[in-house]
Amino acid sequence: MATMKSELVRPFVVVEGMSSSGKSTAVRGMDKYLVDWVKVREPGGTEFGDLIRTVVQQTEFGHPVDPLAAFLGYSASRAQLVSEVILPELVDGKSVISDRWWYSSYAYQGGGEGLDRGFIRTVSLKVTRGLVPLTLFFDLVPEVVLERRGAKDDLDRYDLQAIDFFARVRQAYLELGEQVDHWRVIDASQSRDKVVQDCLEVLCEYGLVRI
Repeated sequence: MATMKSELVRPFVVVEGMSSSGKSTAVRGMDKYLVDWVKVREPGGTEFGDLIRTVVQQTEFGHPVDPLAAFLGYSASRAQLVSEVILPELVDGKSVISDRWWYSSYAYQGGGEGLDRGFIRTVSLKVTRGLVPLTLFFDLVPEVVLERRGAKDDLDRYDLQAIDFFARVRQAYLELGEQVDHWRVIDASQSRDKVVQDCLEVLCEYGLVRI
């Protein structure tokens, strides 16, 4: 499969990885270096997107959400986030960091649930207007994901999946990392402080922060 060679949009950073990999914790750990940055999350980040997040990820339905329906819902949320928040902030000269990007759909709906990954990529590139971020991928083996899951209070339907699901998700992430530019792997099994340090070193390398 051909790689996606693209120019980095500066300064736009994405943190990616499986649930419980420590993405959100690491972003909080970098707060003093990201004081003027705009922080967003996926799915959600807008009033419209937050409604979709609740509908697609809640566990109260009693029946599974079709992977295609989930992907299209997330894509709608993503399109709104890009047009309402990310693009205007970047045009205004602001720095943006997003907790997840369309890469999550590639891994979860594509790898985990078997939706065609070429379709996901094609739609997602349209939805995100071709924006290319610097991506920090928090890599964690499925066994540790399940160990950390026990400490979470707000489990969604993806958190409740079995280990083979997370193995497929991780493999899809690793596959994607060979296809896109500006993808850096962070060992998420390390201590919180070491993970934050590794993230800051990458941001410094790209000239996005000073430490």
